[in-house]
Amino acid sequence: SCGFFAVFGVVFHKKETETCIRTAGDRLCFGMVTGDIELFGIAHSDQQELLLTKLFDLKVHYPAESETDLRFGSLNIKAEIWSLVFSPCSTKIATCSEDQTVKITSLETQKTVSTFQDHTLAVTCLSWVLCSGLSLLISCSDDNAVVIRETTTSVKLRTLPLPLEVIGFCTLTYLGVLTPPTESAATSIPLTKGNVTEIFEECSKKITVVCGSENGYLILRDMVEGGVLYNERVHQGSIEGLACLGDRVVTCS
Repeated sequence: SCGFFAVFGVVFHKKETETCIRTAGDRLCFGMVTGDIELFGIAHSDQQELLLTKLFDLKVHYPAESETDLRFGSLNIKAEIWSLVFSPCSTKIATCSEDQTVKITSLETQKTVSTFQDHTLAVTCLSWVLCSGLSLLISCSDDNAVVIRETTTSVKLRTLPLPLEVIGFCTLTYLGVLTPPTESAATSIPLTKGNVTEIFEECSKKITVVCGSENGYLILRDMVEGGVLYNERVHQGSIEGLACLGDRVVTCS
């Protein structure tokens, strides 16, 4: 949109490069190659121009301290943020990075409130959804695993590795979640670490995780058994964007 062109015109003069962008209401957030997030307030002038007010710039992810890890050329130099997502209530931001972690930052305190190290390689994409009262943060990674956590209790509910024969040695790039439109409803049952798993057993029957791969495959995962429901090559190149719209999945490459 014209609005996004205006945003890029404001920030691209800097040496740091943006890797991802998300909006929620009147807020816009960039993830940076430096491991920083930049949050802006959005307004419109009387001439319908997009006005941005910078709210804060915060370093969330840091380069690895070890100088011997050579799996990625930038692991010890940068901690690129590959994906970010606002919480369903828009009070927090989750980010994932080359540093192999997922972090949740409070927009009010500008502090990291949770750090999850569930993957063994760079974490490439996030989705944050409500289902049966559970706040589910879902991540995928270069290690080809999908991990689901309930953020209120920090309970890890699923780790779903992808069999090698599905997409070979290529990696997962993006993900989304297909959920029924009524699944944002809250539950009246207080959440505890003891009952989250039980509630998720019912919730898992209602959601499907969709992943895109580096070699153009689209994969649908069953959350109950962890099986592969669909696996077809839909692009000849890497899937570089994925969105779930109702019962449809939109991808670009």
